[in-house]
Amino acid sequence: MWEQVRDKLRRLEKLDKTRQVFGASDGVYAFGPKVSPEGIEAWETEVGVAMPDELAAFYRECGNGGIGPHYGMKSLSRLKLYRPAEPYPGAEALRDLAKKRAAVLDENDDDIDDDDYYFYDSDKNWCVPDNTLTGLASVIEYGCGFDFCVVTSGERPGALVFKSIDNLCQDLQGTTLRDEYHYWLDDELERFATIEKLLDTCRSSPELADAFKQECGRSRGLDYMVSYLGANKPPDLFGRGDYYTKRPQQDAWYEEQFAKYKGRRTSASNLLGRLNRLFIGR
Repeated sequence: MWEQVRDKLRRLEKLDKTRQVFGASDGVYAFGPKVSPEGIEAWETEVGVAMPDELAAFYRECGNGGIGPHYGMKSLSRLKLYRPAEPYPGAEALRDLAKKRAAVLDENDDDIDDDDYYFYDSDKNWCVPDNTLTGLASVIEYGCGFDFCVVTSGERPGALVFKSIDNLCQDLQGTTLRDEYHYWLDDELERFATIEKLLDTCRSSPELADAFKQECGRSRGLDYMVSYLGANKPPDLFGRGDYYTKRPQQDAWYEEQFAKYKGRRTSASNLLGRLNRLFIGR
């Protein structure tokens, strides 16, 4: 079930030579040890619900968490569970509950406990307390308190839900956990394909950075470039806390890596030309 994801991940690892892809900065393109069927069964017994097929297949075929979209896939022990054996009601039901309960709360009451706090401003701005959530397991940390959750119980076990820090939920209709991995991998592979093209068409590293931003909507083109070329960033230029003060030196270093690549390409092209003339001359 997850073989295509693993194949794409191996391709990305070869391209991202110095680990500039977000989530790979620790140098690891790997998953934890694979979870045995017995391990899955033990988890199911502990939480009181069957693990959705796609999620169980991930832990069996890929491993116990590891690299993935955003901050990566959580291990079984790190899954944040929201009463997983009880049915997930859906985002609309939670929104309607927030609207109903918020209407009767006294907004000036400072004594409202977090477990009783409901808020509703619009269909796109509401929240419910943690104890309201059911049938969810947070599997991927998106960042800033947002998570991707998998439905563990209810009408659509295995479905993906995007949850904010305030528990505003969005049902990602038609999108699965595997889809989210493919979206991430396809985007990263496309960025390296763009770098490969721009290295041959651009005349300088600033031109490449601008073209990359225009084509990919990202501002890290030079980081992808040096990773593709296998150049490690010097710690004295890219250490924490001094990024902006050393920006001119960093730009010069990026241009140096670009020029080295162009020089190698020119040398190889000249050599090929000489060989062609030599054999044609014969």
